[in-house]
Amino acid sequence: MKIILIFILVFFIHFSLSAQVVFTYNITSPVCYGGLNGEITVNVTGAMPPLHYEWSVPGAADTNVLQGLSVGYYYLTLTHSGGQEIDSVFLPDNTPVILNLFPHNTSCSGKADGQIQTTVSGGVPPYSYSWASGAVSTSMLNIEEGMYAVTVTDSLGCPAYAEAIVETDQELTTIDTIRNISCWAGGDGIINITATGGTFPYVFVWDMTDSVFTDTASVWSIVDSLNVKTFYVTITDSIGCSISKQYKLISPSAISAGETHVNNICKKGSSGSITAWAQGGSGGFSYSWSNGLTGSTVTGLSAGTYTVVIRDAHGCSVRQSIDILEPFKGILADVEVTDVSCRDQHDGMINVSYIDNATQPCQLLWSNSKTENFIDNLDGGSYMFTITDANNCQLIDTFIVNVPDIDCIEIYTCFSPNNDGFNDVWNIKNIHLYPACEVLIYNQWSQELFKSKGYSVPWDGVFSGESLPAATYYYVVTLGDSRYKPYKGAVTIVK
Repeated sequence: MKIILIFILVFFIHFSLSAQVVFTYNITSPVCYGGLNGEITVNVTGAMPPLHYEWSVPGAADTNVLQGLSVGYYYLTLTHSGGQEIDSVFLPDNTPVILNLFPHNTSCSGKADGQIQTTVSGGVPPYSYSWASGAVSTSMLNIEEGMYAVTVTDSLGCPAYAEAIVETDQELTTIDTIRNISCWAGGDGIINITATGGTFPYVFVWDMTDSVFTDTASVWSIVDSLNVKTFYVTITDSIGCSISKQYKLISPSAISAGETHVNNICKKGSSGSITAWAQGGSGGFSYSWSNGLTGSTVTGLSAGTYTVVIRDAHGCSVRQSIDILEPFKGILADVEVTDVSCRDQHDGMINVSYIDNATQPCQLLWSNSKTENFIDNLDGGSYMFTITDANNCQLIDTFIVNVPDIDCIEIYTCFSPNNDGFNDVWNIKNIHLYPACEVLIYNQWSQELFKSKGYSVPWDGVFSGESLPAATYYYVVTLGDSRYKPYKGAVTIVK
């Protein structure tokens, strides 16, 4: 390349009033606009040597030549044997190379129908072009969207650099609404896309991996009931511009569940418990049990099968059933019941003779507050006991002491009051049960021989201090209880 240097010779003549010193300048402007290769050479006449040059440029040498200069004013102080002179000179610049780019957008994304036009002025023609792509043309044609850069150089080698962006007119894009699968192995995914930009109307072509279908919806397209898979769609507008997209739907991991449980220690007990747990899914688990309870832990369970449904935050569920067991046998007891002997007697008995399948020690409590295995002197009626072993297992049972329909009074028909220690008095069996009774004894002529309110002291066959002879006598026994009629009969004194 041939470089033409333009030297501008400017003569500046300064007439010193005192010494007729004349300054003549030879000026070379910077080759390119804004450059640093300008030069000033000064020739001085009328000054007497020695000559000393002091320039306004810091560090400049004591010489009449100043190099590496940019545009601007420069000042010179000349010292000679006749005195000192001060002068200035202006270094002008060359015309800059001015570069303008005019981009034209592509009609579709990825389509090479864009272009960039250039205009250049200033500098010294002719100009050369160097694009970042390697092209050397004055313009770029049939290009895709993107950034482009060019450097233009004039005949002096002075460059100008510029960049331009080629875009797409109304670029075809989509607004996507994706709903991933709610549950593991589910099929409720949805892809909803809305086309924007480009040129209306649009055509959507879906590739569902195992099938392809076309949707000619004007603006949007929805596909639903989707499972975990990758889906592809191509959207084409009315002038043939198209974009392709892919969507991969995901789902939560499978819900895995487990449990720990405690069986009942006691037969027919309710000390069982279950703690269920889950992981995976979408978290936020809730627990619904077949007995109506909620929460991960349920307690107070009797023997049986319990089912829990565990749901995550999306409503996905897993079900598991747990068996709560109990001992095959509960506490056993051998119990003997002795009924009351007669209607007004209190001689019933219950005896717990043996306790089995219990963890000792055991405690026994009767409904009458007794705590012994054997209880007696019982009236007729119902008696309940509770046996509690060391594990707090219990046997609760109820026993009936029956009352026979038999009179308790038994009246003997004879006695022998002969002071031999046997049958010396007339005893009436169980008469003590009737403390309000009255006993009357008569002879055959209805003469009252004995009368007693209550019968704590039996009749000994004596009347008025004399022993009565052997004979038959007659009694009337009234119990003092309206339920009973008087007992009447004969009693014989035997001697």
